[in-house]
Amino acid sequence: MLPTKIAKALPHTLIACVLALGVWATLSQQDYCSSTQHAEPTPATNPIKDIPQDGQHSAVDIPKEKMISSGHHSTINVLTPLVQQEISYHSAMPSQKDKREWTKSFVCEAKATDVALAWFTFLLFVVTGYLIWMGYRQEQVLKMHERAYLVCGGMFGVPKPLVSVGSAQLEYRPKSSYFEGPWRMVIRNYGRTPGFIRKIEWGVCPKDRFIEDKSISEILGKNLLAEWMKKSADIQEVFPPTGMHELTHRYVECDKREINTVFFGRISYDDIFHEPHHSTWAVWHRKDHSDTLGSSFADDWS
Repeated sequence: MLPTKIAKALPHTLIACVLALGVWATLSQQDYCSSTQHAEPTPATNPIKDIPQDGQHSAVDIPKEKMISSGHHSTINVLTPLVQQEISYHSAMPSQKDKREWTKSFVCEAKATDVALAWFTFLLFVVTGYLIWMGYRQEQVLKMHERAYLVCGGMFGVPKPLVSVGSAQLEYRPKSSYFEGPWRMVIRNYGRTPGFIRKIEWGVCPKDRFIEDKSISEILGKNLLAEWMKKSADIQEVFPPTGMHELTHRYVECDKREINTVFFGRISYDDIFHEPHHSTWAVWHRKDHSDTLGSSFADDWS
């Protein structure tokens, strides 16, 4: 998608280009017509330079057996092929002349209203194409604004019954030590419409075995961490907009949250416009908190 500044300046640029093209075409037309009017007609080249007159022979040697006794008839007999060539040459000239006259009439005798109408039609075509492009762009912006954005929120456990902290701290400043298993994956929908989950691929591997310089999609596509993959969740579910609140996904669950392990995977889902999307994650489990690894959250999504 084009930047906002370029999109705003594009219609003015198109109109300026069309007007400049029209001025250039008008000036070119005037130059062409002026040069055509002042140009002197070029005499046609005559393929026959020396035509012998009656009673004279050409420079070509004429066999005596082909000559007729009368000099006049002899000359006609010699000139017959040349006269035919001359007649063919001049008979072809009117079509070329008519072609030049038609081109000149089309370019030079066009009325100002005809030229204005032609350029107005061309400008209308350009503006119509721009409006179609703008309509398509607005549709894409609307979809981006209204669609679902499903994101993994890490693993959450069940609060321990003997946690001696306030409910506010448990809700807003939680630590992993406040919770116990089973641990379930949390999904947030930051969009404005529901998202339809198609598949969740996930795994848990040691921190020193995780490949940080590759995207999750590449890792899953090339099976680079196949030995650490878990059974994918192919159950279709609908996740409404949640904002900062989360919903657990019971099909992605672990009994333990092991320290120095990486929880990674990919969510494949559709939006309400039936367009497919995906998001990925890689979360490093530390003692009390979880940190992201690599650039999957920021770059590997659609």
